[in-house]
Amino acid sequence: LGMSATMMFFIKLAYLASDPLIVCASVVKGCLQAFVPVSIVAGAIFLFDAMESARCLAWMRIAMKKITCDHPVAEVMLIGWAFHFVVEGASGFGTPACLAVPILYSMGHPKLESVCCLLLFNGFSAVFGAVGTPMWFGIGQAVDADEDMQADIGLRAALAVTCNAVLLVPLVVNLLVPKADVIRNLVFIELVVACTMIPYVGVAFFSAEFPTLIGGVVSIFATGILIQFKVGLKPMLTKKKEPAAAADKIEGGETGLEAGKEDDATQAEEKPEVTPQETREGEIEPAPKAVKAGQDSPPRVDSMDMIEVGVFDDREGVPEPTEDGAEQGSTVEAAKSAPAGL
Repeated sequence: LGMSATMMFFIKLAYLASDPLIVCASVVKGCLQAFVPVSIVAGAIFLFDAMESARCLAWMRIAMKKITCDHPVAEVMLIGWAFHFVVEGASGFGTPACLAVPILYSMGHPKLESVCCLLLFNGFSAVFGAVGTPMWFGIGQAVDADEDMQADIGLRAALAVTCNAVLLVPLVVNLLVPKADVIRNLVFIELVVACTMIPYVGVAFFSAEFPTLIGGVVSIFATGILIQFKVGLKPMLTKKKEPAAAADKIEGGETGLEAGKEDDATQAEEKPEVTPQETREGEIEPAPKAVKAGQDSPPRVDSMDMIEVGVFDDREGVPEPTEDGAEQGSTVEAAKSAPAGL
């Protein structure tokens, strides 16, 4: 690409005899315009890496499996269709396939068919792409279209996509689900498509930037409600294959629950075992001697006896021994005969 740009630069100068100042200005303008799609691609890469590092893919797989109740048609329409619309409207540039395909594969769907299904679904959402990039950056720059013209082109494209989606989405679902089950759940599939395409076309009347994003958000909520109440969702005739052991990992990474168990086991192994006699400084205190069966417990020392032997002599309020033994004895006897409450 760099060699092609360099060749065109010299062709413009030597063969076409263009003004060097205009050619150099065009190079600078092209570099600045290239930052727009590059920034969007960088955002898509950051979104994918952030979700992968935070184990969001594993959490989403578990949550969506609970919502869909392990129904293949519901999984394809919720993850492959509705969720992919949201991701395409927010970041675009292949991010839906990177996020949705591993989730579908971990739920037991085949690899190649999952990739083909997501790429075909991506054709319906890529008309407006990431916040309308194909419209305001692609068509807008190519034909110098203003906002009204972009909205008109977007509306016509949205109507064409809607007509195609009604007919083609069941055929795409047939890549992952048997034909008999697709026919049984055809009402559910068409309802999900309608919940996506009605706001998709409605937003296209006013804007060429957010039809895909808003249509996907509405579709996720509507699909969840349809699955919850089983509107048009029939039981499967064919049993879905159980996912392989390797399918429990998304791109080589364990699920959040398995990783959490491994972290707890590792911490338990690394934690040193501390005995009850060991103190914080590492010193070992002697353990108290246990009283054997049949052995009398140590004699209980009464506080009055301690006063008699002079343990509390240095405390305030207790008379010290004097030469007059009678006075001391009378004081002790008075203390012993005092009521217990005093």
